[in-house]
Amino acid sequence: MFDGMTSWLAARVAQTDCLLDPDRCDKGLSIGLMVKFPPQIKEYGEARYIIDSGAHSEHTRGISFYTVAGKLRVFFATSNKIWKVSSFAFP
Repeated sequence: MFDGMTSWLAARVAQTDCLLDPDRCDKGLSIGLMVKFPPQIKEYGEARYIIDSGAHSEHTRGISFYTVAGKLRVFFATSNKIWKVSSFAFP
């Protein structure tokens, strides 16, 4: 269990990995998660990252999953395009 404050998971991947540069994912990219959010999630005023390999900036490539203001947001950035998805607010 990782709460993001006192515990988290970090990993290093090669600069050539498609997680850092989705343009290199010539066979596609799939990510599956099962995440349980605390009730306080609606109160988070700043981004709380679940997975981030760089897409949090418009000038970098990668993926980002995070919560902010009670919503789950996903960014997927390649060298020439950015996809942004935002979920409904958590109950």
